[in-house]
Parts: sequence; C-alpha cells; structure tokens
Amino acid sequence: MYIKAIAATLAVIAVIVTATVMIHESGHFTAGSLFGCSDVQITLFDEHLETYTKMNCGDIAPVKFNAIAMSGLLFVVPLSAVLFLLNRRTYAMIIFGFNLVISSSDFSYLVPQFGVYASMLIGAATVIYGESLLVNRYIKYTDDKAIPSYSPNQ
Repeated sequence: MYIKAIAATLAVIAVIVTATVMIHESGHFTAGSLFGCSDVQITLFDEHLETYTKMNCGDIAPVKFNAIAMSGLLFVVPLSAVLFLLNRRTYAMIIFGFNLVISSSDFSYLVPQFGVYASMLIGAATVIYGESLLVNRYIKYTDDKAIPSYSPNQ
C-alpha cells in the first residue's frame, strides 16, 4: 500500500515539476521579450538535462536584467497563491517550494551566496513537507476505501 502511495505521489510530482519548470521559464521568456531581447527561446532538457531560457539582450540596464532574472519566480507565485486560496495547499506548497529551488540560480545575481543556499533549503523543505502531506492524504484515502463496512451484529 505504501509503495502504491509513493508511486502515485511521484507521478503527481512529475507532472507538477514539469508544469512548474515550464511556467517558470515562460516567465523569463515573457520578460525577455517585453524588455526587447532578441532570439528569446526556451530549452527544456538539453543534452545535459538542463532547462533554461536563452536570449540576447545586448547592453541591458541592471534593473531590466534583474527583472528578467526574477520573472521566473514571479510567474509561478500567482499560481501557488490561487491553489492555496482554493484549499489545494499541498499542491501550492510543492509548486512554490520547487519554484524556490529552481529560482536559486536566478537569485545568484541578486543576493549573496547565503541567500541562494537559503532559497534552496527553504524550497526543499517546503517540497518535502508538501509531498509528505500528499502521501499521507493518499494513504488515508486508500485506507478509507479498503476498510469494508463492519457491523458488530454480523
């Protein structure tokens, strides 16, 4: 039963991770396009299994560069907030936590190295907590369905 719960959780997580990465990179793509960068393109899983948004911005102002760097994180935050408000807190935590982890490389331009590590640790802890809640919910659901109704008079 626990193996089934973990496998189901991993399948859900794979979908969440893929969607989060695509939305995150779409944020960089959109910001780069809005700020006049050319040759803006998203690469999902290159030969090294890396995902990134590539663009040529020339001599761009530091404020615009920082906005492009932060746009990945900021694109995902509204989705997390909506899920949280719709009482889908488990998914919101996983999405937000994973977004913090993948945004840590974007933070390296803006904050000291400690901030990058803090982002990774807080994000990983949030993902792990959200996943544990997801597994727990699945196990509780399957336990409730597996227990037949029992009457002491039978």
